[in-house]
Amino acid sequence: MPTHHAAACGGIAGLLLGVIIALINDMQVTDAAYRLLILALGGAWMGSILAMLNALLMPDSDTGAGGN
Repeated sequence: MPTHHAAACGGIAGLLLGVIIALINDMQVTDAAYRLLILALGGAWMGSILAMLNALLMPDSDTGAGGN
């Protein structure tokens, strides 16, 4: 998965989690918006970091270095 797709998925997941938290706790709009922003940015960051880690840890089977 490309990094920007993983970041978008993580951001959407964080946004949805923030909406659920805001609805359960019956927060004010400003507090809910701040919480949504923080969770969406955190989710996007985590998604991009995990996608980059996945790219780093993948074996190099497509380069032909194995000789097969």
